[in-house]
Amino acid sequence: MNPSCARLVTAIPLVLLCGLVVVAGPSDPPFVLKEAEAFGGHNPTMKIPAFDLISSDIDLDGDPDLLINWHHLGPLELFENRGGTFRPVDTEGGLRSGLVENAGVPGLFSHASEAEPAIKAHGEPGLYVWHDTKRLGAWQFLWTDPRKEYDGCTLRLTTSFRIESVTGLELASVFAEDDRHRRVRIPAGTTYRRFQVTTDPVGVRLEVSVDGPAALFAGVPPTPQPNGRVALWKPDPHGMAWVDVEGTPHPELFVTRGAITGRLAPPLAPKVDRYYAATGGKPPYRLTQRRIPRGYQRGRSVEWVDIDNDGRLELSIATERGANQLLVRRSDGVFVDRAAELGIDLDAAIVSWGDVDRDGYQDLFYVDDDGVKVLLNRGGTVFRPAGENRFKMKLPRIESRNKGDTFDRTVIRLADFDADGDLDVWILGRGPDHRNHLFLRGENGFSDATAATGFHSVAGNQTSVLADFNGDGYEDMFVLGPAPALWLNDRGKRIRSLKMPFVVPPWIEAATAADVDRDGRVDLVLAGRTRYVMDNRMGRAGNSLEVVLKDPRGKPIGAVVTAVYSDGRRVARRLGSGRTAFSQHAEPLRFTAGGDGALDRFEVRWPGDRSATLFELAAGKTLVVLTRGNP
Repeated sequence: MNPSCARLVTAIPLVLLCGLVVVAGPSDPPFVLKEAEAFGGHNPTMKIPAFDLISSDIDLDGDPDLLINWHHLGPLELFENRGGTFRPVDTEGGLRSGLVENAGVPGLFSHASEAEPAIKAHGEPGLYVWHDTKRLGAWQFLWTDPRKEYDGCTLRLTTSFRIESVTGLELASVFAEDDRHRRVRIPAGTTYRRFQVTTDPVGVRLEVSVDGPAALFAGVPPTPQPNGRVALWKPDPHGMAWVDVEGTPHPELFVTRGAITGRLAPPLAPKVDRYYAATGGKPPYRLTQRRIPRGYQRGRSVEWVDIDNDGRLELSIATERGANQLLVRRSDGVFVDRAAELGIDLDAAIVSWGDVDRDGYQDLFYVDDDGVKVLLNRGGTVFRPAGENRFKMKLPRIESRNKGDTFDRTVIRLADFDADGDLDVWILGRGPDHRNHLFLRGENGFSDATAATGFHSVAGNQTSVLADFNGDGYEDMFVLGPAPALWLNDRGKRIRSLKMPFVVPPWIEAATAADVDRDGRVDLVLAGRTRYVMDNRMGRAGNSLEVVLKDPRGKPIGAVVTAVYSDGRRVARRLGSGRTAFSQHAEPLRFTAGGDGALDRFEVRWPGDRSATLFELAAGKTLVVLTRGNP
């Protein structure tokens, strides 16, 4: 495949171009598919498909930046948007993002063919440790002392579960103290020795200490470890929350981790999620995991929410086969879990937040085997079930897990389908067939509009992205799966498919929407084994308006902005509902500037308010900042 060519995406006869089936046609196609040119020439093919991706603005320049999660087989990949081209923040010259998994260790995973040249170039004698690129592979060690500067080396190994074998040490003595500890002696005069340590898959943590003066280096590129000691964790990132929570106003990053398919349990050492504080400088992030409580939960999705309307955000972590968490930040920055005392320590991996009863407090939506349920927030101090019939949203009964899937990618999205000013409930990718469901909000609750709107015809969507792609003011849906397609919202009545007439590899499950080139049209960013940008050419350039919300107390997650048009449309958007199945990003809210009717004004219902505040709209704006207390 030629990575430099762009592929036109239209709706007319197929031709073969650059190794992909695409369509040729008019001069104004709906999309142009870009690869290497969209990523500054840096677009290597990965060994695994991307797990997830989200966008935010790390440098506050107005351009959406990008974060890709390669799960447990690759580091988090941060891209900065420079004039519509994504540039990697981390390069071969070093880790510039600060998004390290282990403090002081830039990269843990490497193949021997890459690690050994890096060690040779490093040139210093001592003991080097890293991990094989295979998640369930071995810890790799290399001892090098060509000038025999050291009198050998004694090292001590401790894992969180069990050391299964130590191989490659014919000239060394290995002493097993118990299942979790080994003492290894490398004799004096040894100039070079490669060896491997295999642990049980649950052994996600390995401590290495060196007795005596020999130097210890960890990771690739090699990094010296003070005092000859290091504790290394294998990563297992799942959900990411990329939101400004500390008022810097750069977005902080929280990453929840798994629990080795549920095998991580006492008396083994618990996992630690990751919290990266935004520095506002270089590197942009600093790992501060000591603020996070340790636990054994299988973390899935994460979402910031303000449950008590004090302006300080709490973090909702949905887990699988374990109690959900609600992490509250104390004044000293340490997180504590309050889910149990609030009554929201559910065993529910599919959750979302929104003010369903319009009392000013954020309520909790979750999906169980036969429907969407709601826990009502009572003043930020306790949550109560809404009752069987008050907000009834019944779903076909299925098994809770999508069959054949390692991860259930069902997602709840709150978005206005019919432009009536109400947030409707979209259930996307549920069940073995990955079906969609739509519940429209009315005066007396929710009604099932799945069949009436054509949602029942959408199947196989493993990932869904919501945005107004054609600029008509209605929320559309891009679907990834066996038959990738763009489903256009026909004025809030039905959805109609515009199939993608090029071959999207079936392993692509990571996608997000962002105006990459700042032309006023929402583009799509995809990541499979490589990365793509689908440059949107639908609608009219510049026919959109971004709304940024500011609250002196903090990020107003949960605020609902309604754009009121002269033709009667009332389009509602909720800040904080921009999300994937696992991750959250608080992108600017986007509205169509024109269309069938002119955009007259905005109404904002701030967190804690039962009624909306009116904001008049000045003409000619493409960016509007709405500040609480200053209408």
